[in-house]
Amino acid sequence: MLFLLANHFLNWTNILSISESMQSEIPKSAVMVFTYFCLQFVLRIITTLIIGDRQREKSSFVDVLGQIVSLSLILILIKATQGSFVTLGLGLCISPRLVLIAANI
Repeated sequence: MLFLLANHFLNWTNILSISESMQSEIPKSAVMVFTYFCLQFVLRIITTLIIGDRQREKSSFVDVLGQIVSLSLILILIKATQGSFVTLGLGLCISPRLVLIAANI
């Protein structure tokens, strides 16, 4: 919660040394990545339980599947859309979480 409040006051162009043209995209991307990072802690419980059940290969399969889906989605976004930092971040964050959500069901 503290990060979400502080994000409005951070000057990301100075922190990351990037051009002013990305000023509108970076705060949105930072909130998105932070939110999905926090979601990952909750969704990773299933992989911890699978490892505890001595089925490490299933846990690794969930991780690899999430990375493959993420890579595929990013490649599709690169080819199909105009370059946007927000959509690239969205593709990077959403696809592994969808795989984790499917593994939790």
